[in-house]
Amino acid sequence: MIIDSLINMSRSSHIPKGKKIKKQVEKFGPVRFPERRGKQEFGAGAKEYLICKDCQAAYYDKSWHESLADYKHLKEKNIDKKKINFILCPACQMIKNNQYEGIVLVYNTPEKIKKELMNLAENMGKTARSIDPLDRVSKIKETKNTIEIWTTENQLAKKIANKLKATFPNQLGEKKIHFSGEGSDVVRITVG
Repeated sequence: MIIDSLINMSRSSHIPKGKKIKKQVEKFGPVRFPERRGKQEFGAGAKEYLICKDCQAAYYDKSWHESLADYKHLKEKNIDKKKINFILCPACQMIKNNQYEGIVLVYNTPEKIKKELMNLAENMGKTARSIDPLDRVSKIKETKNTIEIWTTENQLAKKIANKLKATFPNQLGEKKIHFSGEGSDVVRITVG
């Protein structure tokens, strides 16, 4: 239908005529953008119920949830026990493999705010996990003059860095974000 109207338009204007325009339009076809997340990152949605061996996060309805205990409506579904599998969720698997998607490096932190800074990062991790069980602060490591905050999601690392900078504007230095190359999602944020 659209092609026919373009052909009719071409007869009355400077647009190429007839079959030529039809071939040009068909050559391009409909625009389809590839799906970026979901299947590529976690595979196709599973039909069964998955429960993490470590954190008891539950996978059903194509997403991870905090736990099955909070979802009483699932009792009504009469879940077959054969459909329940126990695995490690993606976040626990990353922690076990010592992997991360985001790391916040805080340099030259004044001694008087170190404890408060680490508590703030830990609390932000707990809040993020309550919203999405795959968002976690996996490790907070303190060395002589650096605090490392490792996260399972790069967006969480950005949020933590922004919050630290907003909470301690005079004590912390400039914030810089470094993305790793080669299409990886890993982000390294330095503050200080």
